[in-house]
Amino acid sequence: MAHAIPLSSGAFLIGGGFEQLGPLAFLLYATLMGLLAIALWRRWRWARRVAILVAVAGIALAVPGLSSAVMDSRLLAIGREGLQIIVRVVIVYYLSQEPVKEWFTVR
Repeated sequence: MAHAIPLSSGAFLIGGGFEQLGPLAFLLYATLMGLLAIALWRRWRWARRVAILVAVAGIALAVPGLSSAVMDSRLLAIGREGLQIIVRVVIVYYLSQEPVKEWFTVR
């Protein structure tokens, strides 16, 4: 099964060419995102800031892919990369709202 699906098919998940590092990169990314999800669920204050940083880094990593897709007129890639940017901007916007900040500070 591991050789049936190329790692490049999931490259948009981790971005930045990290799929070339092999399956370990996907495992590391999934572990970090899982830990961040647990930290957000437990309302740890640092988790909100880290989630914002991860989302902003994801935006920065998605821009070159979007630019390449626009230059090559690849509509599916334009939609995929554009959607990633939109979702990450919404995440940053939501986590930056005052009620959300207060929710993470009050225990």
